Amino acid sequence: MTSAWPFSMWRIDLIGALPTGKARVKYTVVAIDYYTKWVEVVSLRRIEREFLAVVHLRANGQFEVANKIIKKSLKTKLEKLQGRWVEELPNVLWSYRTTPRSTTVETPFSLVYECEAVLPIEMSLNSFRVKNINEEANQKAMEKNLDLLEERRDAAQMRLAVYHQRLDAK
Repeated sequence: MTSAWPFSMWRIDLIGALPTGKARVKYTVVAIDYYTKWVEVVSLRRIEREFLAVVHLRANGQFEVANKIIKKSLKTKLEKLQGRWVEELPNVLWSYRTTPRSTTVETPFSLVYECEAVLPIEMSLNSFRVKNINEEANQKAMEKNLDLLEERRDAAQMRLAVYHQRLDAK
């Protein structure tokens, strides 16, 4: 299942119960955009209503991969943080959003913002990109990237379609 444009279709799921820390938060609601694979998460202390599950095998598999990555990242962080996963959640999301997805060969960040993110490590190491920034040239490059964004998104959608065809053939 694919979407015709960014943020028109979302899959929403629940992760939990997770170990509680000071914040006493046990659950997270995870939403993933079908087009860009952008992930949003909201933490909850309790669940007051039932979540209805809509079954679509291809969509569920795609979502479960993202869900598994987030869960694995959280679990790894949980072991170190002893239940303070709520504080680490923004870092896990940043990592997911700036890592290329195998299905599109693009990062969710680049499909949303038309450029790659400058990573915090680049800032602290004063990388080539940070050290040699030219504001005027950067502005022109951003405008060019914006002009090419639709083509980039279309190419990502084609790669996703090929990926799904390979899955269907198996």
